[in-house]
Amino acid sequence: MLGVCSVFARLLAGRLCDITFVNRRYFYQFCLSVTGISTLLCPLATTFQSLLLYFITFGFFDGANSAVANVLMLNAVREEQRARAFGMWLFFMSLSMASGPPLAGK
Repeated sequence: MLGVCSVFARLLAGRLCDITFVNRRYFYQFCLSVTGISTLLCPLATTFQSLLLYFITFGFFDGANSAVANVLMLNAVREEQRARAFGMWLFFMSLSMASGPPLAGK
């Protein structure tokens, strides 16, 4: 369910970022806020329905966050530097994602 919501949110967030009156930075901050608040409230999920609601909420806004972050990053550099910037973005994101769990286990 988390993956399905994430895929749907990425498509929807990508379309929302194409609309001119949508401020991408505020939308990004809103997605991060909802993801963080839902994670803070996760220990309160005592039933299956509440846990399912958490996974739907987290999956949707995490997917939207990922899509908007890529759009913001690609619009922050000049057009001729986008390919290099996107590669570096993915490289440093993979380093942080790969080193996070081992460092958290210490």
